[in-house]
Formats: sequence, C-alpha cells, structure tokens
Amino acid sequence: TAQGATLAGAPAAAAAGAKAHRAAAARAAPARAADETVTITSEQFDEIANIIKMVDSSDIVEFEATSKALAVSVKKAEALEPAAAPAAAPMMLPQGMMPMGALPPAPAAPAAAPAAEAAPAPAPAAAPAGPSGPPVGAMLSPMAGTVYRCPAPGEPPFVKVGDSVTVGQTLCIIEAMKLMNEIEAEASGVVKEILVDDAGIVEVGSPLILIG
Repeated sequence: TAQGATLAGAPAAAAAGAKAHRAAAARAAPARAADETVTITSEQFDEIANIIKMVDSSDIVEFEATSKALAVSVKKAEALEPAAAPAAAPMMLPQGMMPMGALPPAPAAPAAAPAAEAAPAPAPAAAPAGPSGPPVGAMLSPMAGTVYRCPAPGEPPFVKVGDSVTVGQTLCIIEAMKLMNEIEAEASGVVKEILVDDAGIVEVGSPLILIG
C-alpha cells in the first residue's frame, strides 16, 4: 500500500543506493516476535535509505541504531572481511642471547697447529786438514836438491839458531845438477829454527830456515 511496505523490500532499496565495490545490509525489526511479518511506514523506509546512503558515502564501516519501533544495522563489505594478522615486530635481544628454538652457531674449526719448525740443517763436515803450510818467516827452497849447511866439510855452518842475519847473507848451499847454489836471506832478522838437516834432500818450496 501507499502507507507501508514489507521488510522484504528493504534490502533491494539498500543495494540500489550502495556505490560500486561495496556492500551494505540493513535489518529493521520492531520489538515483536521474530517469525512475524513486519510492516514499516514510508517515513521509516526513507529513514533507512538515508542511513544506508550516509554510511556508504562516509568512512563508517559498521552502523547500528535501535529505537522503540525499529532496529537498523548497516555493515560495509570491509566489516565482513577478516582482519589481517599484524606482522610480528622483530624482537630485540641483548647481545649474546639467541631466540627460542634457534640453533647455536657451529663451533669454529680449531686453528691448524703451527708447522713444526724445521730442524736446522747439520753443519757441513769439516774438510780434512791438509798438510800445514810453512811457518811464517821461513826461507823456502827455490829448487830441488841436497842441502849443505856448511861451506865445506869440517867447517862451521853458515848460520845457527840465535844468529842475526841480513838481507843477502848466505844461509846454506843446495847442490842441484852438480852445481852448488848459495841460498841468501831475503829478510833481516834472527834465526829462530833450522828446518832441514845437513845433507838432506829438499823439494821446491820446502822450508829451510825460520827467521823472525
């Protein structure tokens, strides 16, 4: 009739007034039994439509109003979607602590033992001692032959230990190839030692007399 409309027409009027991609639901019921047919007036219908338009054009997600004759509940589609669980904020732990269930870091591999120091190389074996060289200050034989310490048999020697000699003084005679060769002092000094025997055989470089 012109004076009223059944509650069945209310959802159709609410859907017609909603904007795109949004949903709204309206419920109006007087304080009567739930299984009874409800009749609303045109003023109540206009009031419900205005409420739906107001909720749809605002940031309101859910709206409920109750009076003695009417109860209205309007919810947008956003209100029907389950709220996303908030992301867990990272938990700051004191230095050195680990979160529950976290595995401790694997122990570091032990450092490799330092390589043993190489044993020092053995010292090279000492070379066998060769024949000792002539004493310092010794007069050396310039030739091979037979040494004579005296100018003639039965006469005193040219020099003896303790005598002072000068450069060019005869020290002995060496016979070589039937020739008598006088050996003269190359330096001045005192005779320290006689290194050959009278009538002894010498080679080139053999020490004869030590002068110091």
